[in-house]
Amino acid sequence: MHRRTVLKGALATGLVTSLPRLATANPLTLTAAPGEAPLVVPDGPATKAWLYNATAPGPVIRARQGDTLNITVQNDLPEPTTVHWHGLRVPVAQDGMPFLSQDPIAPGASFDYELPLHDAGTFWYHPHVNSSEQVGRGLHGLLIVEEPPEIAARLQADRDLTWAIDDWRLDQEAQIAPFGNRHDQSHGGRTGNVLTVNGTYLTRTPVRSGERIRLRICNVSNAQNFHLNFAPFDPWLIALDGHPVTPQQLGDSGVWLGAGQRADLILDIDVAPGTPARVIDDAYGPDRAFEVMTWEVSEEAPLRDTPLGPPEALP
Repeated sequence: MHRRTVLKGALATGLVTSLPRLATANPLTLTAAPGEAPLVVPDGPATKAWLYNATAPGPVIRARQGDTLNITVQNDLPEPTTVHWHGLRVPVAQDGMPFLSQDPIAPGASFDYELPLHDAGTFWYHPHVNSSEQVGRGLHGLLIVEEPPEIAARLQADRDLTWAIDDWRLDQEAQIAPFGNRHDQSHGGRTGNVLTVNGTYLTRTPVRSGERIRLRICNVSNAQNFHLNFAPFDPWLIALDGHPVTPQQLGDSGVWLGAGQRADLILDIDVAPGTPARVIDDAYGPDRAFEVMTWEVSEEAPLRDTPLGPPEALP
């Protein structure tokens, strides 16, 4: 199943954005279990996957800097697992490293994690047992640690959106291809043939002219590099891998994301109502570029008449 093949089928269905569920409960339970996900088209064949709380990706976990998260991980998989909190500064015993920080969670068992949230930023969670396969089957999700309200307000963002970008290797029946390919192991790792944003192929996101969006992007793939081109927009890069940077516009350079990397952007929808706009990945050159998602700019009047200025730097 090639990208172009899926592209034609997905365009015919008119997919809309499917955002992962927001998890706000504390304590929270994450259940890792086999399930199904409609990765290609909503009414097409569901892909058998391994999921957190029955969604691909898992629920977006949001909390505030300075809080402590209490998360129980229930393992309903046919093999042991753990959860690693990628990028967070946590005690070793809570880091999810099998045999180093904890024993693997056996099938049918659970483990209680207690996570002090010292730093604001965009992070993610995933297994560290048989990692390439468990992550590649769908076990991953974003963890957002928000700044205090008075700091977040300085960015003047109207919305805070998350993107988990993943590539899946699917066969003609939209099922995950077998793991353990020796070519993958001896070369650049396992790369896929179908790309999803928040578990949906060819995502469409409704936006309004004049709107300012804080966009948090995480590359949750096994080995794929992405180079995202946002033209005609020119976003501001404000953080990389959970670390604030001096705000800088991407210009023609776009943003590169290797596997596991995150980027926070400020995106101003500074085009006329109804203007078509797409995000393109061209990491492997223009001849192999493809659409990641589409911004659907509404026909409504602009949200504001005067454009906002550059965003302030995060502390």
